[in-house]
Amino acid sequence: MSHPLLSIVIPTRQRHDTLVYAMASILDQDFKDLELIVMDNFSSPETAEVVASFNDARVAYYRSPQRLSMTENWELGLSYATGEYVSILGDDDAFIPDAFALCESLINSYEFKTISWQPSLYTWSTFIAPWRRDQLSLELNQSVSILDSKFVLGQVYEGLASYTNLPMLYNSFVHKSIINSIKSHCGQYFLSSCPDVYSGIVNAWFLESYFFSVRPLSIAGASHHSTGSSFAYREIKESSTQVNQFLAEVKEDDFNNPHSQLIPTDNLEISIANVLLHAKDKFFPEDQTIQLNIFNLLQSIADQINRNNSTYERTFEYIKALAEKHNISLTKLKIPPKLTQNKVFVSHQGIVERESGFIGLVINCKQANVTNVLQASKLAQSVLPSNESFLDVCRDLLHTNETENHKSILNTLNLRKINLAIFPDWQVSADLIIFELTSIIKTIVTHPLSKQISLLIYVDDQSDLQKVDEIISDILIQIVLDEDLQFSEDTEPSISILENFSQSEWLEIAASLHGIILMTHENQNILNQINIYHQESGKLPLKQIKNISVLTEILD
Repeated sequence: MSHPLLSIVIPTRQRHDTLVYAMASILDQDFKDLELIVMDNFSSPETAEVVASFNDARVAYYRSPQRLSMTENWELGLSYATGEYVSILGDDDAFIPDAFALCESLINSYEFKTISWQPSLYTWSTFIAPWRRDQLSLELNQSVSILDSKFVLGQVYEGLASYTNLPMLYNSFVHKSIINSIKSHCGQYFLSSCPDVYSGIVNAWFLESYFFSVRPLSIAGASHHSTGSSFAYREIKESSTQVNQFLAEVKEDDFNNPHSQLIPTDNLEISIANVLLHAKDKFFPEDQTIQLNIFNLLQSIADQINRNNSTYERTFEYIKALAEKHNISLTKLKIPPKLTQNKVFVSHQGIVERESGFIGLVINCKQANVTNVLQASKLAQSVLPSNESFLDVCRDLLHTNETENHKSILNTLNLRKINLAIFPDWQVSADLIIFELTSIIKTIVTHPLSKQISLLIYVDDQSDLQKVDEIISDILIQIVLDEDLQFSEDTEPSISILENFSQSEWLEIAASLHGIILMTHENQNILNQINIYHQESGKLPLKQIKNISVLTEILD
């Protein structure tokens, strides 16, 4: 059975009034290779009625038989996803109408494991904070980059980057293999009551790099239902019931209890820091390059102390308690004075210059007659640069990045005048592989032209790289002893490990290869893939060297 390219999971609970627009933003797109999983957390019948109204074969609807915590419902919804790439959409959010076509182009052209973006923000007319209602905030920059996952993770912990820069399932399409790797490590994917932030941390840890676009592919909607907004504006009466309900359903476990470096609190910034610290303890406790910066955390809390001036004093006490816990003087922090009660909040609109240097646009949605997140997503598409323009930017960046990567790979392989490759099947008996490798390596290192020869040995991701290194080292030592060889820096054998590669990377390597030495026990899967790479690119296949005697003749 074939699986769709994209899976979108919408976990929902008693939010049929906004769910209908979130679903429409997906199903209205002219893109067939997807599935939409609606994971209903024991809602009233209206939710099922909304789903049924679409009558679309791409939709799969599941309803839990009892009320679940948010984390449990997200985990259950994720378990139903069968697509190659997975994303989660909030039930008051929306995808921009060209999102799936753009993702497909990027996946087909560049084989990214994860595609992430910076969502735009739309505040519904029902948003908890009245002064922020009916706004659509867009970034007009279409900058794209390939981000080093561990570097971004370090920046987030340091307080130098927002967690929204992480590859969360909430702002990304993540390859199913990454999700499965995390599940196999932990027994399940989600471990935190803050599943969106948590997903960004673990995805970043299990990825080497990911594609990131400042141009949004989705709209983060903030309505009266939004849990995160309810925490941020908890003192507003309408939000307190939702927060209390959420907290009552949070499971008591290590991930959700206050971390020893923090204090018990309902503060949003400290709650996010709690997720960061517990994730570090679980996945990378020994990594000294990724450490939470408490001072910067305190400053970020201070920066938001007037988010709701009725909580100013309580937030100040949180800052004071956490600072005392870490022996940090309050005088070192920049804590704004409390805004007066009669302060009038003025909604921004028009062109905005961000601290990042990017240019943003804030649209007054009431004036634009936009009343829901679906309309906001269509308005966003009309303002943002076209698909063609965006893909041109991607091609320019990725061509430059690919060229630099190829140079780095070739330098790592230490190529010489004559370059040969072998593709052993490391899953067979070690004795069989050692016998063949010894013959090949001995022929090369004892040849008069050995200092001009480089041998590349392929190792797949199913094999133990350390064990392979030990085997090659033992073979070389034995040959040196048997043949009474002595090597100088100039004559030392050049043997490099060749790991997994993309089509473009292989073709770059192949351009420098003299041929492939065939083996009795070789990895047919990768050799078949190499043949496909050459056929698709129109490149001639490499010379196949079938035995050691032929190899000797070629070298001579």
